[in-house]
Amino acid sequence: MERHAEALALQQHAGRAGAVELREGSAALGAAAYAAGATLPLPKVTAVVINYNYGRYLRRCVGSLLDQDYPNLEIVVVDNASTDESHSVISALKDEYSALTIVWMERNEGPMGGGLHGMEAGTGEFICFIDADDFYLPGFVSAHVQAHLAARTPIGVTTSRVLTVDENEAVVAGGLFRSEETVDFVWPALRGGHETVRLPTIDEAEYETLRNACAVFPDDLPGWLWTTGAGSANMFRRQIVELARPDRVRPDLGGIAADGYYMSIDSYYLYLGYWLAGCAAIGLPLVAYRIHGSNMKNRMLSMRNFNGSIGRADAWSRRRRLDRADVLLSLAPNLADHIAPKRLFQILQMALPPSFNLDDPEVLALFERHSSNLVNHFGVKHVGRQTPSEFLHAQRQQPIRETYKDESYNPAAALTNLPPPYKSKRGVARILSKMHWMIVGRR
Repeated sequence: MERHAEALALQQHAGRAGAVELREGSAALGAAAYAAGATLPLPKVTAVVINYNYGRYLRRCVGSLLDQDYPNLEIVVVDNASTDESHSVISALKDEYSALTIVWMERNEGPMGGGLHGMEAGTGEFICFIDADDFYLPGFVSAHVQAHLAARTPIGVTTSRVLTVDENEAVVAGGLFRSEETVDFVWPALRGGHETVRLPTIDEAEYETLRNACAVFPDDLPGWLWTTGAGSANMFRRQIVELARPDRVRPDLGGIAADGYYMSIDSYYLYLGYWLAGCAAIGLPLVAYRIHGSNMKNRMLSMRNFNGSIGRADAWSRRRRLDRADVLLSLAPNLADHIAPKRLFQILQMALPPSFNLDDPEVLALFERHSSNLVNHFGVKHVGRQTPSEFLHAQRQQPIRETYKDESYNPAAALTNLPPPYKSKRGVARILSKMHWMIVGRR
């Protein structure tokens, strides 16, 4: 308890001071010259603890945050209307550490809803979400902030390896990134120690260890790239979390559906953060993921060729993909100011795997709902050419793309001039007529 109190006092002091000295030799000439006798503020980090009936683990989780050495950290604890001893545990923690921010939810809004409410209660430039049954290892926050600040190109999210522990915190496995055996990472992800600002909590040897362990995922890799139990292993830039907030356009995604379905933070923001602004992977275990038999997803250890997640979560995979695509299409007005039209459609293609195309009624329904938004913000020419290019099989792309070479699109002539193979019941003629109604008919 005394150690926690000292850590919290340091955090409070740093928050008031708002600045730390740059380490000697931590930057190139310009920054080093500026650093002589000067200080620069460190970005604030908001750590959001998301709790539902994990009262028995809360003190360990919050304690691991209080033990972090990063000097500008605020802690927000969100209780999703727990029915166990969580209320008394959180109240006691608040009495002991007055700087904690507590958010009491009136109903269980799931990881996404609770996490977003917690983020609103904080002001950090960087956001971490941690499940209340997990806990950080020493140096988690410092390592992630350092990776963000030293990245050769600014990125939207950092992620790290995890240690998997059992209910009693015995280590049972060390996590690997799913992509580690098949992907050529981009090295090095971080600048040399002489090129960047080094945090006061990281010495020269520790920085080199971090630099040697940190890589960037290449752009546009398919599938799940992160480690099992990655929900608590990440740090996001607030501007990415805010830009891609799902509850602004789909309020239902901020809660739990009647059938138990929910959008998890990692399955949403890891993908979106990576696609929109890149992801760096820290190959060091910086968080402990606890398996205890009542986890929302992984109730057994995942091993090679063995999936430890419960069947219900896997069955939701398609639904989550469609929801991610739906939110992306809904956010087109916001995203249009930040990314090129072609990039948006590339992201949509990754959101929906190759097995999805415009022959799929659910995918076609997505575009029907959002065609007006897409046309208004990206233009009919681009939408008309890019949509089939990304979402139809190769042999069906060209006839449709040819019809959108310029703004003077004549759908009747295009349908008449299509070669016979494309006039089958499930051929391009049917899709093209749908595209015309979606895009041209709504201008």
